[in-house]
Amino acid sequence: MKKLKQKSGQIQSQNQKMFLKPKMLKALEILSLSLNQLQDQISTELIENPMLELAEPEDIQSDIEEIVNSENDEVQKTLDEYEQLSEILDSYNEYSVQNSFGEKYDKASVFEKVIESEINKKQEFCSQLYKLYLTDNEFEFAVDFIDEADEYGFLVKNFKMEQFAKNYKVKLVRAEEIHQQILRFHPAGITAKNIEECLLAQLDFTDKTELLTNIIQNDFNALLHRKYKKIASKHKITEEKILQLIKVISQLDPKPGLRIHNEKNNYVLPDITLKKIGSDYEIIHNNQSLPKVRLSRYYRSIIKQVHQDEKMLAYFQDRLNAAKHLMKMLHSRGKTLEKVMRSIINHQHDYFYNNSGVLKPLIYATIASELEVTPSTISRTVSNKYVDTPFGVKCLKDYFTTVATKNDDSQLSRRSLENKIQKIIDLEDKSKPLTDLEIFAIMQKKGVVISRRLIAKYRDEKGILNSFNRKIK
Repeated sequence: MKKLKQKSGQIQSQNQKMFLKPKMLKALEILSLSLNQLQDQISTELIENPMLELAEPEDIQSDIEEIVNSENDEVQKTLDEYEQLSEILDSYNEYSVQNSFGEKYDKASVFEKVIESEINKKQEFCSQLYKLYLTDNEFEFAVDFIDEADEYGFLVKNFKMEQFAKNYKVKLVRAEEIHQQILRFHPAGITAKNIEECLLAQLDFTDKTELLTNIIQNDFNALLHRKYKKIASKHKITEEKILQLIKVISQLDPKPGLRIHNEKNNYVLPDITLKKIGSDYEIIHNNQSLPKVRLSRYYRSIIKQVHQDEKMLAYFQDRLNAAKHLMKMLHSRGKTLEKVMRSIINHQHDYFYNNSGVLKPLIYATIASELEVTPSTISRTVSNKYVDTPFGVKCLKDYFTTVATKNDDSQLSRRSLENKIQKIIDLEDKSKPLTDLEIFAIMQKKGVVISRRLIAKYRDEKGILNSFNRKIK
């Protein structure tokens, strides 16, 4: 009986979480957006929510007109909330057009800080994980699992899911569930074990049929070798039908991984600017490029006219709540970003204050524990975010460094490892470049414990070619 009550309580707890899904999901999306994406999001909200409108510069600091008293409590409640939110919006807009020192914002300064960057399409692909209900362990598993796929989007041959999931304390059944969800991300088919699984995942978005599924699963090789008569005979269909199915298959992507490769010549805006004033850093939010919004004066007057129409009043109340939630999310995003940046500065003190250029090992969990949030929240906060520092414009994720262990149990940061790999390659014989396995052996001799796969990963991320392509004849 006690177990039954516990189970009932768990179900009730899960149901309570489900009720929070829409607002939670929206908040997580806002948190993970870059400044450019946030501009688009606010513009979309302006279109979808009639209670919001674009504010002209002269309207930002204008006083709010007094509201005529009403005998209807619901109308008055809505108008009171309208008044309160107007003050919040005006305050938010006022903050957006001034920096931390009370100086007026110079538009030219922001665009001087726009930098050319690579859009990380894999990062955008991984951002779809935020829509899933994942624990911290599951989230870490999913991100690294996606990273296991090759450039075409396939897992390596004989990939051991059970062992991989075990490293993250994720049960095999749950790992397979997450895998099926990832397969149906956009673009579909990435992390497939083979071409058949890749194509079947994409069929969910087209005209999937039992016949087509059967042929892809069991007769794909025969299809490739154009053994149409054999397939037609087996499934008791005409060759014309086979050709129709081939037409459907030809519209699928056999190498979806190529669609999340990085593209250059895209631009980003830094979310925050660091200015060193005296012996400390000031954190300045670059909200100037965001659309300035206010509550619609027109719909405010409409509220007073529809006080007898319960449905209309309920609609305006709903839109007002949506506006309030948007402003709360924007405020929360800014505060979280500021706290994380301050924590990064504290943990990377030598880098910021002594100009050492060296980053200490730092992981999401460290700052998450300090700020009393989850590591996935930190991951979302730094995702696609840039900061303008005295040392240049940097990606926030770059301040988090993984570690490798030395034989004496001391640790090396990711940047230190990358520098060691770079130095080894710089000193190699260009007529006989070192393979990743040979670099691995050298690192082992130096007492650094690191996997060969990690060496290949770091080399690729730094844009260093493999040994074959580095060879000078």
